[in-house]
Amino acid sequence: MPTMPAWSSHSSSTGSDSPSGVLLADVFRPNCMEVIRSGTGKSSVVSLLVRRLAREERIDRQHAEGIIRRILEREQHAETAANGLAFPHLQTSDVNHFAGAVGIAPQGIRFAQGDEGRTRLVFLTLSPAAERMQHADLLSRLVALAGDQAGRLRLLSAATPKDLHAVLQEIDSR
Repeated sequence: MPTMPAWSSHSSSTGSDSPSGVLLADVFRPNCMEVIRSGTGKSSVVSLLVRRLAREERIDRQHAEGIIRRILEREQHAETAANGLAFPHLQTSDVNHFAGAVGIAPQGIRFAQGDEGRTRLVFLTLSPAAERMQHADLLSRLVALAGDQAGRLRLLSAATPKDLHAVLQEIDSR
């Protein structure tokens, strides 16, 4: 299992049009990536990532606690982790654009029942309530990453947020 170095580089992103209209690199910007310590639980990870989005002004701070609560409620009914990646998500009227944050757990965390601490990347996604088709497309693209061994390994071995962002841009260009 490759080791991921500490993340310190942060920058903003732009992207080109994709068939779905939503680019992974636009949703998951380098300044919305957070290192997660080993032993951190699911609720702490979700809280950390949503608060990062609020700090970076990708969501309104006043909606953060409600978003955290609703994501955790949703995760109780349907866990979203597979092959070292997790995809907590929410469609909500609290956002008018797609926003996402990535939690990087170099040592792995236990995000879902039975994953035994193997989750290393958490892609938290917020989608506008009115964008059902694009929301479904974005989630299917993320889940496909869990099944794509080569792509998943590239994501897991990215050394900085900028490197991870570059991998997402490459995936967008396919």
